Amino acid sequence: MAFLYDRVVASAIGYLYDALAEFFFADLADGCRFLDLGCGSGQVSLRIARQNPQAQVVGIDLAAGQIARAKKRSQGMTNLTFEIGNAMNLHLPDNSFDIVLSVASIKHWPDMSQGIHEMTRVCKPEGHVWVIEVDTHCTDEEAENFVATWKLVPGTRPLIRRYFQNFVSNQGLNLKELEELLRKANLKDVYVQRIPDHPFIIGTGIKK
Repeated sequence: MAFLYDRVVASAIGYLYDALAEFFFADLADGCRFLDLGCGSGQVSLRIARQNPQAQVVGIDLAAGQIARAKKRSQGMTNLTFEIGNAMNLHLPDNSFDIVLSVASIKHWPDMSQGIHEMTRVCKPEGHVWVIEVDTHCTDEEAENFVATWKLVPGTRPLIRRYFQNFVSNQGLNLKELEELLRKANLKDVYVQRIPDHPFIIGTGIKK
């Protein structure tokens, strides 16, 4: 599944990764430490590290194959490292990152609340925790437009769209659930919203 996502989905939605890096994470402060948890093959981490050579970016994922692909992609980059790790029990010190991000990963975690608590633990006080995930309330049109960017075998698109909406999105979160998870992690200034015209929601909070 991870390999399929890397080859079919991630390659098709690079424009979304670009927008994420440019809109939310441009011009990071010198020395900023950034954690991409559930980084997959490094699509987001790479963009953020390239855009912010003054920052230190770390990507962590449980899948060894994804980390191997991420390391291959990032050869020669001195401000980006990738490690195998478990979001449920990060082997990282408390208060060690300025920004902690998870993109489309927490739906795969056995305990979302525990994972966000780990994200908060390793975040510095006044640092930011960010979560982006599939919206369980996405519309047929949003799902169809999203799948339309994928390179698929002719004739399979309607089936894949139904699979995405009925299976993938059902594993995600709605706005209320994401807000509750962030507040239970004792974050302040929690804010959640849908990403317009896309089947995703985004939430953020600041560590007290």
